Amino acid sequence: MKGSDRQPFFHAGPSRRICALLIDPVRLRRDCLAQLLMSSAPDFEIHSVADCGEAAQERAALDIVLFYAMHRCAATVDLEADLQRVAAHFPKRPILMICERNEALTISETLQGGLRGIFPASLGTTLLIATLRVIVATARRAEPPAPR
Repeated sequence: MKGSDRQPFFHAGPSRRICALLIDPVRLRRDCLAQLLMSSAPDFEIHSVADCGEAAQERAALDIVLFYAMHRCAATVDLEADLQRVAAHFPKRPILMICERNEALTISETLQGGLRGIFPASLGTTLLIATLRVIVATARRAEPPAPR
């Protein structure tokens, strides 16, 4: 069985879609990642924007926010400010940063800033989908039940 044919180990279930917001300033990468996630996981709905300003305008019922950090590291002021803006706009939604750098300092500083996690881009689509499903399922279980 090819790696791309394997299903992620955790599935949120067919009854409930996972709605994610992808923030990435590079349009081609943003569009490719959104298309790849939706074609690999039909239960995913991906909304994508270029920056935090556009993210603040998003009105979809989101389950998670994906923040693509590219070559920036958490120690930079602009990334910290962006993450704080995203967390302020989506205070009850988990935020996962996708990054190309995997540095211990970056990880510990960023997690202290309120992210749910950091996902190294080198790990691939299958693990990203599984990670997203676990984070969303955990967040959903933590939500108070809807009033009847």
